[in-house]
Amino acid sequence: MQRRLLALVAVGVVVLSAGCGFLLGLESLTFSSSPIAVSDQAVQETGYEEAAVGPQNESVMFSVFGQNRTVEVTNHVGRYERSVDLGPLGSQRAATFVALSSPEIEVAGNTVNPIQNISDGEILERVGARYESVSVEEQTGTRTAESLGNSRTLTRFNGTATVEGTGIPVFLETARFKHGSDYVVVVAVYPQDVPGEAERVGTLFAGLDHTADTEDDG
Repeated sequence: MQRRLLALVAVGVVVLSAGCGFLLGLESLTFSSSPIAVSDQAVQETGYEEAAVGPQNESVMFSVFGQNRTVEVTNHVGRYERSVDLGPLGSQRAATFVALSSPEIEVAGNTVNPIQNISDGEILERVGARYESVSVEEQTGTRTAESLGNSRTLTRFNGTATVEGTGIPVFLETARFKHGSDYVVVVAVYPQDVPGEAERVGTLFAGLDHTADTEDDG
């Protein structure tokens, strides 16, 4: 999805303003976000475990004057999971918290937000969450929580996650905001009948660590 978005939105910007080396295929443009993770204290307090933290590299292809050109993008992901009791399915790592930082694509003063049209389900799919599928249903509310130095809005949805072929009702909580020169997306998914999970998500959200290279944009 990100690849399609960048190709559709940014190609005009690149053609008009990129350097000759990029247009001639002699060099690629590179963009990287700052690492993002949850503090050790927050992870320990909530009982979650680190599943994957680190960079994700993507080569985004553009067609420029009939020639393929490449933009190298490095996102950073922090994914955390917790085992919960799902009754007949036993204990499953079915509570997931994901934070993604993605760089703003900028060429000669023109910028593109690479994640503005990526769905929450696609974020989960890209970072390898432990669900066979996740469907997002109706929005049920919002709440405000402190994260990375500002008050942020978490939006909650009902949903269904498939685990071992069985659909279970889940809540999805999401937030998207700009922090420094990066865009940050947070997605949490957890079974609806697990007590205290919303509070644990709030603790993880408050414990985010992302070293922005410019002042927070809110």
